[in-house]
Formats: sequence, structure tokens, C-alpha cells
Amino acid sequence: MYLPAPSFVNPGENAWQLTAATLVGLQTIPGLAILCGGLV
Repeated sequence: MYLPAPSFVNPGENAWQLTAATLVGLQTIPGLAILCGGLV
């Protein structure tokens, strides 16, 4: 039985959301390094 996807599911928007979340996640490591380096 096939269930259609809801109207708010858009592959392009989902791909961009994952890309943006990945970029933000990658920025946390150098951000923490700079923060901790400044506190030392």
C-alpha cells in the first residue's frame, strides 16, 4: 500500500536543511577551540 508524502515534504528543502545543519555542526569545533583558547 502506497502512502503519499505530506505536502510539506520537499526534497530540495530537506537537502538544504541537512546541508546547513552539517555546516553549522562543523563550525562548532573551531568555535569551541577559539573560545577555550581565549579563556586560557
